[in-house]
Amino acid sequence: MKTIKNQFGVIVGIALVLGLACVGTQAEDTNATSGGDTPDVVVPKAKMERPERPGRPDKPGKNKGVNAGELKEIVKNFQDQKKEFLRQQKDQKRDIRELREQIRGDATGSPNSTRQEIKDSIADAKRQAHEQGRKLIDEAKEQAKEDRKRD
Repeated sequence: MKTIKNQFGVIVGIALVLGLACVGTQAEDTNATSGGDTPDVVVPKAKMERPERPGRPDKPGKNKGVNAGELKEIVKNFQDQKKEFLRQQKDQKRDIRELREQIRGDATGSPNSTRQEIKDSIADAKRQAHEQGRKLIDEAKEQAKEDRKRD
């Protein structure tokens, strides 16, 4: 029970010190020194001038209104651009669909041809390995014959 009271007292003390420090910093901001022999004088901060207020817009009745022809032309241009954009998207989707079908067609029809290509390449690699092995054996035999002749 005593520790709770002690903790509460410490918290209140810290809050009091911080609060007074905050008030002191605010008071320091408003004080300005006049310099020289005179003591500090409280000088309020100068207020900033408000910017000039813009004039009110003219009412549509007094000023000429929006040109209906221009507005129709803008709407028409927008609709044309929208149609062109949608047409381009449709073309892109069609092209993508065609590519997918080609890829699927190649993928489904090609396993047999791919397997055959792989088998052929393996057979070629085996032939080349046998040929290189024979060449190495022949070279080793010739080297051995030359070594025997020298001895």
